[in-house]
Amino acid sequence: MDTLTLSVYHEYGDLKTAAELLHDLRTGTQKGPTKVSFHPAGALPEETVHTVLTHLPKNCAGITLSTLTPCINTPGSIEQFERWCSWLPAHVTLLDLNALMHYSVSHALQCQIIQALPKTLNQIILRNNHLGYHRTAEELRELFAPLDGVHIFDLRDNHVHEVLWSEAIAPKPFLPSTCTTVSLDLSPYSLVCGRYLLSTLPPKTHTLCLSNACALQALVAHIPPTVTTLKLISVDKEPWILPSTMTTLDLSGCLLHSEFTFHGLPPHITTVLLANLAYAFRTAQQWLTLIHSIPATVTYVNLQGNSLFRGRTPSARDQLLRALQPVNPQGRLDLRHTGEDDWVRAALPLIHGVEQKIIPNLDCAYHIATFLGAHSQTVFQRV
Repeated sequence: MDTLTLSVYHEYGDLKTAAELLHDLRTGTQKGPTKVSFHPAGALPEETVHTVLTHLPKNCAGITLSTLTPCINTPGSIEQFERWCSWLPAHVTLLDLNALMHYSVSHALQCQIIQALPKTLNQIILRNNHLGYHRTAEELRELFAPLDGVHIFDLRDNHVHEVLWSEAIAPKPFLPSTCTTVSLDLSPYSLVCGRYLLSTLPPKTHTLCLSNACALQALVAHIPPTVTTLKLISVDKEPWILPSTMTTLDLSGCLLHSEFTFHGLPPHITTVLLANLAYAFRTAQQWLTLIHSIPATVTYVNLQGNSLFRGRTPSARDQLLRALQPVNPQGRLDLRHTGEDDWVRAALPLIHGVEQKIIPNLDCAYHIATFLGAHSQTVFQRV
């Protein structure tokens, strides 16, 4: 899902009207499903919020509601939140409530907030909401009980592991039973609670998202066999001690250090997701070192959104494409949105097709590339 942050002010300082905001939303969500945030948070009057929420474009599939309402800390602000939730259309399936609740909000008021959430939600982000602050495991179960039906659940940065000591010997599930993707914190200093969290994952969980890999080595044996995808938000070192049931490693959005490699990656990992990496990799050689280190047992590598080709000369792009060709059999590398148009993504298979005589000659390859938007023949020289 794409993301869009919308300014609620004009350049000259006046608030935008509901009509202007809806126009910006329609324009900004044209490409497909988008999660929308508003900046600055809490600046819009309730009348404008009502008009915007009740007329959200169909492609606005997610919304960071905590950017529309101030931090909830009073019964009055909860009543406002309940009204705003009631205005959300059914096509909004993702709700981001990051840092919505003040640490002083009682358990009863937290339950009231959760009860107000639409039943049509598929994904909920509850990060930074003090949900583990002076709570018991039983209170967490009561809090999350209304969320059955949610599939993607982000519970990071809530100190949940701190409330689970009392049940660590005989743990009971507390997350929504319908969850398939769960984001948690596993602390290397609370391994008992980490084992608790992993042992109580819902039975349908196939994707586990962790803030970091620090506790992974100590807890890897406790990851349920249903989990086939591991997503890491940050990586300090190569986390190659992974369960044999795991097939996908997702490092999308990570800030990897420039010497990071995939040497030693277990052969049971067949998919590596590296979309939108933070800018640790700048030079072509750094990218090549990273990509060439991915074992041949990995059959799909997602590199979408990285600036592999952006800002390079045509000859530098050609050189990079040729260097990637040996590790890109049958389109193994997903190079969409890497700084060039469709013809760049087609260049490697076109070159391969000419060399294998699947495409009769360079003229045919050039005409195909031209149709896709190429403006020079340099990529097909010296084939």
